[in-house]
Amino acid sequence: MSIQETRPVLILGYYFQPENASGAARINRFYKYLPQHGYLPYIVTSSVQDPSQPIPRVYHVPGIRHGNRNTLQGLREMFIRTVALPADEGMTWVGDAAAQAGKLIEAHGIRTVISSFPPLNVHLVAMKLAKRYKVKWIADFRDPLVGNPFRKKVSLTAVTETILERQVFENANAVLANTAPVAEMWCKRYPRHQPKVHVLWNGFDPDEESGALPVPERPYKVLIHAGVIYGPRHPGMLLASVTRLVARGAIDPSKLHIQLVGTTDEPSLPISMKTYQPLMDSRCLDWRNRSVPKKEAMNLTATADSLLLLDALSGNAGLQLPAKAFEYVRIGRPIIAFTTRHSAVDQVISGSGVPHCLVYADDTDEQVDEKVLAFGRMPNTPVSPSEWFQTNFDGCEQAGTLARLMDSLG
Repeated sequence: MSIQETRPVLILGYYFQPENASGAARINRFYKYLPQHGYLPYIVTSSVQDPSQPIPRVYHVPGIRHGNRNTLQGLREMFIRTVALPADEGMTWVGDAAAQAGKLIEAHGIRTVISSFPPLNVHLVAMKLAKRYKVKWIADFRDPLVGNPFRKKVSLTAVTETILERQVFENANAVLANTAPVAEMWCKRYPRHQPKVHVLWNGFDPDEESGALPVPERPYKVLIHAGVIYGPRHPGMLLASVTRLVARGAIDPSKLHIQLVGTTDEPSLPISMKTYQPLMDSRCLDWRNRSVPKKEAMNLTATADSLLLLDALSGNAGLQLPAKAFEYVRIGRPIIAFTTRHSAVDQVISGSGVPHCLVYADDTDEQVDEKVLAFGRMPNTPVSPSEWFQTNFDGCEQAGTLARLMDSLG
């Protein structure tokens, strides 16, 4: 489809390429694939652009990532994040971003704006634009706002988030949840706005290579988790089970190597790393607690015998889907997921088509141990994902879903 045949759409993404932030990936896929479905994206972002390699239709508006006492803007940023919204960077970005976005709307006849949260500033920009220019507004939530167990909180956070979320639902023409459980929660919370709620899962870029690599010759099996461990997402259930199974002789610790690759926010965990020192001493557990380059982490994951997926097991558990789930499924080797029943992880891994074991937070110790033992017997032969997975989480297909939603808004 030629550019002349596409319609312009404005996307507000605080993070965007070339910045390698987790929040940029979804917006990158929108930018890449929407033109195939009739829409030409214009991006307003705080991510610094490379002047030697400019990306078409991307407009950089500087934002403050951290408050400081050196400028008035820095003091305002510090105040907002200290008293109300500690999880949201760049709250003072709103005015400048709205000014740049307004120029684009006027210059290109843009009729639809998409804002992709987090952080919250993008929704505030979009709300201003919707009121001033009467454009259609799609509010995209890559994470939930109210009730998100991973968002930092201070005394005024709960009331501030509640007020702002309600304003988004009142003013947006459509609201995107990135999992079905989040959409269900919203429909109960805002029954009057249920027609506005749509599900657009996170996904993967079909152009990016992802798959299993040959497993090296070694006298043990590797189970890996590559990524940050923090808060309610922790390996406590697995490590407790392995400790029990080793103690009763059901697992030979020399035949299993659990690799926890990445940093650990130990103060936020309900467990202590020291509890599992015996597993580390026997080399059954390698808890590295250090940052690992992405390429190295991907190579370790692709050459592991099996893959560990950790979901939130407390608080508002089950709402979100860790991004590594898509990488795991495309690798195709056995996945053991610690999650809650009917969670987003439960839904996606169950339908993925790859070998898996789902361990639930309410399983008894005996049930957990049986599942861990059964999982250990699964072969490490890669299996292709199901057609359902390929269709629902392909980034190009998802851009088509978003385009059809914009068509319906007019």
